Amino acid sequence: MPTQRRRAQDFTGKEADRLAKERDEAAVERAAEITMAQDAAREVKSEVVDYVTPKAVEPSAAVEVRQPYRTVRIKEDMKDVTYGAGKHYDFEAGRTYKLATDFADHLDGKGFVWH
Repeated sequence: MPTQRRRAQDFTGKEADRLAKERDEAAVERAAEITMAQDAAREVKSEVVDYVTPKAVEPSAAVEVRQPYRTVRIKEDMKDVTYGAGKHYDFEAGRTYKLATDFADHLDGKGFVWH
């Protein structure tokens, strides 16, 4: 929509025209971005996902698999050890225990586990 020519003293009108022109240019740029994004999404959706043919897996860096538990032998007698909310344990020296890996690592870090 063509705008009227503004008088030289009409700063507000000139500023409104400038801002309207910037807004229109930004809207055109944004529409182009949206179109490109939609085209990319259509292209991705048009690709066939193959769940039948097994894919070759290339070995990558070594992966450490943590076991959910660990068997440890305790060095000292310990009574009423708290680990976790409301969980208390008693340990006897020289006895072997099967513990959650995090708990066993905690006791090992404190120096209570035989190696």
